[in-house]
Amino acid sequence: GDCAAGTLLSGGQSCALTIRFSPAAAGRRDRQRGLAAAGGGREATLAIAHNALGSSSSVALVGFGNASPQPGLQLDATRIDLGDQVAGTASGERVLGVVNNGQAELNLSSLAVTGTQAAEFSLGGSCAVGTAVPAQGSCTIAVRTTPASLGARAAMLVLASNAPVGTVGVSLAATGVPAPAPAVSLSQAALGFGTVAIGGSSSPRTVVLANTGNAALQLGSLATSSSEFRLTHDCPASLAPGARCSLGVVYAPTSANSSEVLTIR
Repeated sequence: GDCAAGTLLSGGQSCALTIRFSPAAAGRRDRQRGLAAAGGGREATLAIAHNALGSSSSVALVGFGNASPQPGLQLDATRIDLGDQVAGTASGERVLGVVNNGQAELNLSSLAVTGTQAAEFSLGGSCAVGTAVPAQGSCTIAVRTTPASLGARAAMLVLASNAPVGTVGVSLAATGVPAPAPAVSLSQAALGFGTVAIGGSSSPRTVVLANTGNAALQLGSLATSSSEFRLTHDCPASLAPGARCSLGVVYAPTSANSSEVLTIR
């Protein structure tokens, strides 16, 4: 690595240490419990002296000594949450990295999704049963979801292999949500103009139209059912979620007792 005694790191900078393990005997030592496996394990401590608060830092090192080369299995996540996804539609991929950190080929004997909602999750990627992953090599598992209904969805990705760790699982989660849709809200459902002389006109009355949904509202037409009610507006053809516009109506009667409808399509 590029960390060394005497290295000066400014605020926000970093360096890396590369550690290799060359066991002299087979076995493992569990540092937490102080138990040594048959054949003798190896443990050590990486000590780092510095001038930061605390003056020193340490990292416990634990190794596995194998009498013969063994594959390893390391995952870069134990849970994958695909987040919100519109029910009935496929999500984008989330990729799980699988690393063979051992010294022999890793062979997957099973790669499957289990659980009552397993059918709502699909797999892709380069990891496959029957395809060996070389020592220190890697492959990927791509996960997608197509929620069948609304609400929380869950399953378990299970990997079985010839690695000493045996079968391992990764929990899968997603949430089915409704498709985005616009929604119309009007500041008032009726306008009263009172008494207006025939041949005259009222003062304008205003209605505010708002899109309270989560998709754009497409406005095809805005019109009154009678020429006695004159409509003006500043509404665009497409009203974004959360946006609003104004409709102004003036009543200019040509006969008595008029009542009409403003239609928004």
